[in-house]
Formats: sequence, C-alpha cells, structure tokens
Amino acid sequence: MPAPLITVLMAVYDGEKCLTRTIGSILNQTFTDFEFLIVNDCSTDRTVDVIQSYDDERIRVHNSKTNMGQTKSLNVGLDLAKAKYIARMDADDYSLPERLEKQYRYITRHPEYSVVSTDCLVIDEFGARRSISKGCSEYKDVIVKLLTGSPINHVSVLMNKEHIARVGGYDCKYRIVADLDLWSRLIRKGYKISNLHEVLSAYRLSERSYSYLNNVRAMQEKRDIFCENITSFSSFPVNKASVEEVITLFSDGFANMPKESILRAEDTYKNIIVHLRPQFGARIAEVEMNRLLAKNYWIAAYHYILEKRQSRARHVIRLCIRNHGAMLYSIAIYLLTYLPISAIKKLNYVRARFLS
Repeated sequence: MPAPLITVLMAVYDGEKCLTRTIGSILNQTFTDFEFLIVNDCSTDRTVDVIQSYDDERIRVHNSKTNMGQTKSLNVGLDLAKAKYIARMDADDYSLPERLEKQYRYITRHPEYSVVSTDCLVIDEFGARRSISKGCSEYKDVIVKLLTGSPINHVSVLMNKEHIARVGGYDCKYRIVADLDLWSRLIRKGYKISNLHEVLSAYRLSERSYSYLNNVRAMQEKRDIFCENITSFSSFPVNKASVEEVITLFSDGFANMPKESILRAEDTYKNIIVHLRPQFGARIAEVEMNRLLAKNYWIAAYHYILEKRQSRARHVIRLCIRNHGAMLYSIAIYLLTYLPISAIKKLNYVRARFLS
C-alpha cells in the first residue's frame, strides 16, 4: 500500500475522558489521506477500549511495554510514522474539520517551511471557550518570541518529518517543554516555521495537567532553553537568574512579581532585544518593545479581575501607565474592572478572536 500523505501522531496516557471528541475530530477531517498513529503509553483506564470502539483502517495503535512519558512516546511515533508530514494531536484536544486540508495545502505550496501551525481555541476543563492562542507567522516575530515563549501551538502543528529527524527529533531530557526546545533547535539550525492565522485547532487548559502540576520543573526547562536561545540570538550576556526573571515577566508569575523585579527584568529584556545579532534581522522598534512589555501588565490585571480583586488590577494598570504610557488597552482594561465577571469573560474571547 502507498504511504499516506500525513501521519497524525498522538501519544496518550489515561485519556479516556476526552478521547471520543479528539478521535472523532480527526476521523471527520475533510482531508482523508492520513494514518492516525496512536502511541498508548501504558494507560490504566479505558483508553484502549475507546480506541478499539472505532472501526477505521486509518487508526494504527502502538502499545508501549513501559510507561515512557510523552516526549519518548512522540519519538517512538516519529520512528513509526509512514508519512512525509506529521500532524500533532493531544488526547484532550481537538481539530476543526478543515485543519489538515488547509495545512497540507500550505506546506506543499511553501516547502521552505519545516513546521506550520494554526491559531488555537483555548477551552477550559468543561469545554467552555476561554480565549484564542495565536502563533507567529513572520520570521522576526518567531525569533523575538523564542526569547520568552513558544512561537507556535504544539497541538496544531504539521511538520516535515525529514527536517525534524535532521535535528534529532524531541530531546528526551525535556519532559514538559520538549516542543519549545524542538522549535528552538530548528530555528538555530536555519529551518523556518510559520503559522496559519485561522482557528483550526483547540486545546484544553487544566489544573490537573502534567505541566501545571510540575511547574517548578517546567520553569527549569524553559530557563535552560531560553538561555541558549538568548545566547544564540543576542550578544547581551545573561545568567540563569536574570533569565528566570524575564521568563516570570512573560508568564503567569508576573502577577506576583515585586515592583523592583519587574523593572529589572524589563531592563534585561530591552537589552537582549537591542543586542539581537544582525544576521537574524529581527530588530524591533522601541514602541513595539513597550507594547510587548505592556501586555504582561494587561494579562496580570485580567488575572486579578477574574479573581475579583479589582483594586489590585487597577494598581497593575496604573503601574503599566507609569512605566509605559497610557495605551488604549490599558484604559480599556481599567474600565473592565467595573464590569461583571461574566461580561468580562465574553469580551475577552471576542478580543482574542477578532483583535491582534
């Protein structure tokens, strides 16, 4: 039999609760020339029963003999995959019907890209819409994003298998952010990644996820990766402590940062940006840099609003205005502190869906 055009790769461990929607979203794709390779990492629940309930010859299951974790399981899947292109899928997420068709069309028309992702709908544990997670499509934005975060959504990617193999696949020393390491190595070795600005995938936020429950290890893994990225992309010298502050600045931890730590981390970040190496062509204007930094205040303020700590949210916005000027978003979020929580959640989704 000829090889399929795409291998949809999913590693699963005890994923029975969400598997029906996940598997159904792949089998109902408008693009049909694929195999659905599921690496079952020694599940102890009804995962196998759910998978076996589907009578579809495109599903292929590999049952691991020992529990390996997601990173090793994905590497097993990469070795077993028959197709030239690998589409990632997680057991508690789902894809919209045209995802594979649109990604395949794009990556075959633009073979210079090793990875193409999509924007993602973010849902909570109950399936309610939370926001939209957008990836980076421009090379400059990818470089800048790799200094503090991931430029694309892992669960939405379509990857050139050969290119992924050339850089060694997923690094098993990273149990939580192996995808971030993979994108970083690809870019450092001269490969390109991009993103389709369409919501074609969805992923679930859960306080029971492995990354959430192991946030200390996640921070350590991110710190090591970002240290290497900053050293590769910028000539500004950094140490692990300063990089941890910058990571916290661009993460949920910002809400609890002391004022002096915020200012110190912002100064470090500005210096990293100013000293980006010319060969990467990723210079950004000061006004854009200020906006990137201001976003951290906006996210933190929104976090406090949802916790019904409106006075704290207003304090964060006033600090933002003092440090970065009176931007429109700052004023808008300040006004949000006087609205009901239900209205704020709806407005946040509309903002993420339709505004950049």
